[in-house]
Amino acid sequence: MAVLNAGLAEEIQSYGTVDFSACYSCGNCTAICELSEENAFSPRNLIRYGMLGMKDEILSSKELWLCYGCGECSETCPREAEPGDYVAALRRYAIAHFEPTGLTKLMFRNPFAFTGLTLVIALILFFFLMTMKPDHDVSRWIFILLPFDVVHDLGMYIFIFVGLITVFGLYKMLRAIWKRKTGKVQNKSAGLVKIGKAIVKTVNEVITMNRYKECDRQDDAY
Repeated sequence: MAVLNAGLAEEIQSYGTVDFSACYSCGNCTAICELSEENAFSPRNLIRYGMLGMKDEILSSKELWLCYGCGECSETCPREAEPGDYVAALRRYAIAHFEPTGLTKLMFRNPFAFTGLTLVIALILFFFLMTMKPDHDVSRWIFILLPFDVVHDLGMYIFIFVGLITVFGLYKMLRAIWKRKTGKVQNKSAGLVKIGKAIVKTVNEVITMNRYKECDRQDDAY
């Protein structure tokens, strides 16, 4: 039985989309989408999940990650519910949910926090990269303030930390998707093989973007 969340629609809007309750489920967004063949992707279904508060269905939906953001659905929406922006907001919502530290949630919902954390991370990364050329004039200036080992080790710890939370978040997401598909959590090797094949197929699609070439607005998309 699906668990409904009455405040889900408002929470999704906080991740950067308009009031999608304007949608009356006409199906234009799904009909115009070049990626919705064989019921593989349906913006309308995702909007209904949000309107009905079906949080688990959203977070366990593999369809959430299929959209290329070409914008055709938003252009043809008669109610200006912006289904394209909505799907993008759902992705941010899902990423924030699966990321365990809460930093992503703070960044996605607060533009000032997003700017501040981004600048801090960029500054730390800059210092770390400067350790690759310790003889550079800028590096010497940096190492007067902070020892070489401190800068280098801090950069390494941050890279490791980001890598770990990324892997953990992906694991939680794949686990949720697999549980929805099978009705149970699958830990057998056969399940791991299927997940591995799915990852390879997804990476290939991300690199080649073959299906995106089918979108009518490909030349105009950004």
